[in-house]
Amino acid sequence: QTSNGQYALTVMFLIVAVVQEYARGTRVRMKNTGARVASALGGLVARAPRRFGGYIVHIGFAFLFLAFVGQCFKQEFTATMKAGETASFAGYKIRLDRIETYVDTHKKGVIAHLSLFDGNELIATLAPEDRVYNTQDNPKSTEVDIHSTFWRDLYFTLRGVGGPPAAPTIADIKVHLNPL
Repeated sequence: QTSNGQYALTVMFLIVAVVQEYARGTRVRMKNTGARVASALGGLVARAPRRFGGYIVHIGFAFLFLAFVGQCFKQEFTATMKAGETASFAGYKIRLDRIETYVDTHKKGVIAHLSLFDGNELIATLAPEDRVYNTQDNPKSTEVDIHSTFWRDLYFTLRGVGGPPAAPTIADIKVHLNPL
């Protein structure tokens, strides 16, 4: 079984190879013509546009490949938690710190304050939110909070709360992991 890291390394290898090809050609052109970097690179591409344009196309397809492969590794997780409780997902620990309600002139809302841990290290604090606007048709809005790294994105959504409306005690949290 291969991991998404192996696919990413394959794509990185392709990118490095293409960059080296451009760098090598530019260096040779600079040496032979005495041109500066930008001029040498432009002359290189102008002299063999199909070859160097093809390299760019290959990099584009490599990124598309990486994006499609990443879709295979998506994961979702839902947890109903009380303040202070912790849930585990994809190697992370998620703790519900507290639930906050508020009302202002335009809307009322509920915020779930979360802490995200990698092992025992706190790496992020998050605050997904549900809002209801004070308009004639009361449109509801869900504010997603995102924790992004180079390798993955975690999307946190507050799906609902339970308990007294003024002081909810339970939060239903959905986490969506999107690798790469």
